[in-house]
Amino acid sequence: MEFLKQVKKHRLWIVGFLFCILGSSSDATDEKPVRPNIVMIFSDDQRHDAVGYAGCRQVATPNLDRMARGGLVFNQCFVNTSICAVSRANILSGQYPGRHGIDDFFKHFSPEQLRQSVPGRLQRAGYQTAFFGKWGIGDSPEATHEGAAVFDYWAGQPMQTCYFHEPGCRYVNYDGFSGTLDDLCDCPPDARGKKGYRNRIGKANLKNPLHVDSQVIPLQVKRFLAGRDPEKPFCMMLFFKSPHSPYADWDPAVANAGTADPVALPPGATVENALKEPEIVRTSLGAPTGMRYLTDSAFFQKELKDYYRSVSSLDLGVGRVLDLLKEGGLDKNTVVLFTSDNGHFKGEHGLAGKWLMYEPSLRVPGFIYDPRSKPERPESNRMVITTDFSVTLLALAGLEKPAAMTGRNLMTLFQGSEGSWRKDFLYEHPYGHGGKIPRTIGVRGERYSYTRYIDLDPPLEQLFDIKSDPGQLTNLAALPEYRELLESMAKRCDELEAAQRAGRKTVALPTYTWNFNENLDATPTESPEGISVSALAPTVGGMDCSGRHGPSRATVGGGALLLDRNGEGSGNEWGFRPPFAADRMFFSFAVVNRGNSVFRIDSVGGKSANTGGLLALRLYDASGNDLSGSVNLAGESRVRLKTPATLAPGESKTFYIDFNSSNVKSRHRIDFIRIFGRGNP
Repeated sequence: MEFLKQVKKHRLWIVGFLFCILGSSSDATDEKPVRPNIVMIFSDDQRHDAVGYAGCRQVATPNLDRMARGGLVFNQCFVNTSICAVSRANILSGQYPGRHGIDDFFKHFSPEQLRQSVPGRLQRAGYQTAFFGKWGIGDSPEATHEGAAVFDYWAGQPMQTCYFHEPGCRYVNYDGFSGTLDDLCDCPPDARGKKGYRNRIGKANLKNPLHVDSQVIPLQVKRFLAGRDPEKPFCMMLFFKSPHSPYADWDPAVANAGTADPVALPPGATVENALKEPEIVRTSLGAPTGMRYLTDSAFFQKELKDYYRSVSSLDLGVGRVLDLLKEGGLDKNTVVLFTSDNGHFKGEHGLAGKWLMYEPSLRVPGFIYDPRSKPERPESNRMVITTDFSVTLLALAGLEKPAAMTGRNLMTLFQGSEGSWRKDFLYEHPYGHGGKIPRTIGVRGERYSYTRYIDLDPPLEQLFDIKSDPGQLTNLAALPEYRELLESMAKRCDELEAAQRAGRKTVALPTYTWNFNENLDATPTESPEGISVSALAPTVGGMDCSGRHGPSRATVGGGALLLDRNGEGSGNEWGFRPPFAADRMFFSFAVVNRGNSVFRIDSVGGKSANTGGLLALRLYDASGNDLSGSVNLAGESRVRLKTPATLAPGESKTFYIDFNSSNVKSRHRIDFIRIFGRGNP
């Protein structure tokens, strides 16, 4: 009884004591913090200054601006590779092309690469993943659909995608949770006759057209948010098409966005300076339009104002997505990251497009907006690259950086605890588009930029002082006083490139050797267990005999070049187009030496033929999966073939190829059985 009296007397103290105990117990539990939702906004071809928060008056981006002002803006944001397909592969894999192997528009991720990709890792970590917009890797519906394996909600489209869709379009109404992948756009043809998903231009034949970036993607996001698992955090990847060409396909709602002020040409963008560029630049893919920018003011004004309206169309879609997050009470715990797949020229160096290692092509906008906290400072001048966003996406989910990924966690900059940061980075552009795009590697440092054009022999080098020459108008590479710096930058480039390639698995492949002159039947050496060595024939564009893509070629399996006894080209080039109508093929083609020299015949593809023939090969596993993107094929992307065939003046010889052929989805595969040559009567 006395005990109960004491309890009653001291009940307030006892209750307080119990609260303290319970509070301490709660604090001591090992509860994991709530993981944020993540939104990755990835635009297409957006210059670093084509946003309102960068001071551009011709563009209206209030939604991006609002997040930029509340987050951390990266003033020195760059891409690893300035072309859409490869850059998208970079951010999804967190790797350079030298490591992931996707160096054109045709290659795509293997199932294992997808599993180890950023969305694949997030999915396994418990995130509900969703993709919207332009996939752009693989250049076919089949290759595009392979990406859906690592997304719980799929709203991607192949190739360049289309800006406008009918409300009844299959893509617009596709249920991204279904997994059936019956999602290809089936809209009527445009004025040129292009229909469905095949890069239609304009709104011809469409009734009540919807803009993909400002209307369709927000509609699909709404569908995802309504059907998602509320017990899981999510990661939405919004890969917008804007502001990629055709620039005039902007949402009519942004017709009056930005100011009516004329667009000024950048400093140093003159015809005189453009004509001083190296020939490899002056004859590149972006030069004709770039030179027109400099000589046709009306064309330049229309192109650039349409380009800025396209950016505003993207921003309109971003705003609608942000509204959906707010309506669902998700905005306070959703981190938003923003950048672009590459920059864009507007007349600098006499160029349009991107691709080359000049600043307008390399630099892109970028920021992180985290509503949970304010950054230590509003801007950062540290060098940020595409694959940093890859690593940051994982870090936000509480995942460690994988050893195979290249990049740094940008949240350390956000939190002000950056420590040591990179002083330079590697630029790698391996896609040549049939010689129209100069393939380059280089190093961008804090003050100096080094470029190497690898298709020239010897390679052309450029060295620019970005601080004193921001327009990159004076190449210092030939000046004696910069020789030591040039050599240092070249060495650093080699080191960084080797480091990226070191991460690729190396598979020892056989070298096929045969002697046509002795009419030997040469059976290729057995390939590694479980792997077949195959040659890939492009199904789009084709390839001519010297390994270049040509618009008139249909399906080409290889090619050759005639060389004289000194290894010099005769100007006589030829190629073969193996038919793919049956499983087993026996194909032949003849060559006649009508000149007065003895000619050697080499296969070529990617390097000089006088060092031995090359034939582009691919690796497939036993299930037919393309492994080429994840392995290093005998030290390079092709296997060298020695072909010591010669023809005396007037001699004719027929070459025979005996192979099995199969169609693996959209790509053809050739398994060589034997290759030999015989003289003609």
